Parts: sequence; C-alpha cells; structure tokens
Amino acid sequence: GVGAAAFVGLRLSRNLAGAAPGVALGPGALMLASVLALLPAGLLEGLSFPIACEASSRAGLKRPVAAVYVAEGAGSFAGGLAFTFIAAGLLPQAGLAACACLFISLAAALMRPAKLPAIATAAFAATVLFSGPLDAHLARVRWESLGAGELLASVDTRYQNLCVARSGGQIDFSASGVYLFSFPDYPDALIEAAAVAAQNPGGRRALVLGASPEVASRLSRWFEEVTFVELDPGLLKLLARYAPEATGSGIKIVAGVDGRRWLDATDERFDLILCTPGDPSTVASGRYFTEEFFRLAASRLSAGGVFAT
Repeated sequence: GVGAAAFVGLRLSRNLAGAAPGVALGPGALMLASVLALLPAGLLEGLSFPIACEASSRAGLKRPVAAVYVAEGAGSFAGGLAFTFIAAGLLPQAGLAACACLFISLAAALMRPAKLPAIATAAFAATVLFSGPLDAHLARVRWESLGAGELLASVDTRYQNLCVARSGGQIDFSASGVYLFSFPDYPDALIEAAAVAAQNPGGRRALVLGASPEVASRLSRWFEEVTFVELDPGLLKLLARYAPEATGSGIKIVAGVDGRRWLDATDERFDLILCTPGDPSTVASGRYFTEEFFRLAASRLSAGGVFAT
C-alpha cells in the first residue's frame, strides 16, 4: 500500500506542490516531496529485512542473512528485467506500478502456499485490468501541472512518457514533462529551416537528429534528400495519428535507432547535419555534446559540409 502511495505521490508531486504549468520545481520542493513519498516505503522495507532473516533462521537455513540478501537482489534484478524487456511500453507504467504494489500487499496478507498460484494469477489479472484506467486518471491530473490545453494522449514507451495536447489551433508534444514541439509551427519552423539551409546553399543531402519533424520537412524545400532519425517509434506513431502532415512527404524517416549509433554505422556523407536534442540536462541529450560525437559528426560531412546545433 505504501509503495503505491509513494509512486502516486511522486507522479503528482508537482500538483501537490502547486507548481504552475511549465515551471520547474525547486530543489527544496523536490527533496521534500521525495522524502515524504519514499520515507514510509523505505522504513517498511528496511524493517522487513531483519524479520525475513529471523524467519530464514527459524526455517533452518545455515546462512539466513546471506540467503535474504540473495533473494532480495535476485528479485529486484528479475523485476527490473521483466519491466525493461516485457512490461515497458506494453502496459501503462504508472497504473502498473501502483496496482502491482497494492495487489502484492493483498497477496502477502492472504498468502497460503497451496493457494499461491491462484492468488498470483488473480493479482496479475487485476493489475492488468485496473492499470489502464488508473494510469489514464493519473495522466490527466498530472497534465494540469505540466501544460495547457486539452490532453489528447499520454503514452508510456520504452524510453519516455509522451503527451499530446491540443492548445488553440496547435498540437503540442511533450516528453517526460519537457516540451518538444508544436504543429503547425508556421512560420517558426520555416524560419529555422531556412536559417540552417542558408549555411550551406546548394547542398543536396541533409541529416536531422533531435529536431522537430516539421523543421526536417521544411528542409526538403532546399535539399534533395533529408534523413530524419528518431529513436522512439512511439513519437512517430503519435505524429501519424495527431499530426500526420508534420513529417510531410519529402523526408526519409529512420525509426527506432539511436542517432549516434546510426551515424557511427553509416558511411553516408551529408552536406548538412542538424542536431538539436535539447539542453544537455540528461545523459541521453548530453551524449550529443561530447568531443567524440562532434568528431564523429565531422567525419560524416561531405567537403564543405556544415554541422549545426
């Protein structure tokens, strides 16, 4: 129960702190929210360890403490693998985590060895059944502190939480609470594309990493070939559903591939490489601001090619 409360509390920490849309929580508010959400669950988990050691000792195990450590580590490792390679991107993450905590608590309270398979099956079915509605409700409440407009979709992929909202005449896209881009974004997208294209007039081939797909589409006005690389296929699916015109028809889309790996593997050369992954505030975006990446990008430029960021 406290595990579910901790997860919901962290997801809704911005709401509880009264943060306005687009405003980041300060360090003090983040620390307070983390402590309040995680302290009860952490205390109970810590208290359960000596109890498990005592139970293992009474069961006759020669090394009860070591056995509990191994069981705890193996369970965490197995759960991490199951979530990363099975559940992530397939089941709603917020609802899944909250419901799993609740039903695990229920199973532990009612557990009998003979009834364990039936309890586990019922808990799994209930988690899958209720995780969707709970996740949708949490997404709507959380969106009130993240952005403006009508929330159209909130999707958890293997990489991030993606939100799509309608505000005025635009469709806004956000990733894990960070604004990505809007469509249509005229004339800003056209101005950005024109400013970049002007750095190498007469170029034929362009590569776009991390920028708005509309900017990539606008570049096709000046370049014969435009390649757009996007790691998260979930974003492309949402684009196809809510803003199909954003990518246009003049670009080549490479989906589900890390931009750095793709650039390292290809032997193609480009007259322009546009790389705008956002501020290097995370490990994922920071990888595009290293000396190694700049050297890699330079090696993929044609004679007289330009790298823009």
